Amino acid sequence: WYGSRVATYVNKRAFSILFSLFLMFISLQLSGIISSGYNNVMIMNQPVSVLLPLMGIVAGMCSAFFGIGGGTVIVPLLSLILGFSIHEAIATSLAVIIPTALTGAFFHHKRTNINKKGLILLIPASLFGAIIGTVMVIHLPAAMLKMALSILLILCAAKFLYPLFFKNAPQLRPRHRSDISYADHTMKPY
Repeated sequence: WYGSRVATYVNKRAFSILFSLFLMFISLQLSGIISSGYNNVMIMNQPVSVLLPLMGIVAGMCSAFFGIGGGTVIVPLLSLILGFSIHEAIATSLAVIIPTALTGAFFHHKRTNINKKGLILLIPASLFGAIIGTVMVIHLPAAMLKMALSILLILCAAKFLYPLFFKNAPQLRPRHRSDISYADHTMKPY
């Protein structure tokens, strides 16, 4: 809630550039290309009990600005700054998503922003994907997961930067609730 309020006062272009640079930096660290030289568990002499809420605030702000947070913010920060294993960071991030997603969904439901037709298609597919993804993550080595996350972060950074620097870049346009049909289960074109 606070993140969405602050988002209205911040220069979105500048924030997008800074966030993209942050994603690229984190990606390079996860892939092992660069090292920051700081010790895990303590950074700037701050205990974990201070850092975890700060990470939550950063993730919440990124969620309000871009609709992202867990995989792109919390997982790398838990892994790189606090020394969580990549598997622990992913699992912890997933557990954090539950209350934050429910809270966000509650407030969006009150404003009638939830596309109920879309839910019918997305929920079963998402649950199936979560089962497959979890089974895969449990069996993949940490190095492979870090590299996959690094690639994802670079792609996210490119997605944010591309429209800022190329005038003819395709812009995402909001869809209306009626753009998804029960009958044919297809999305209507713009």
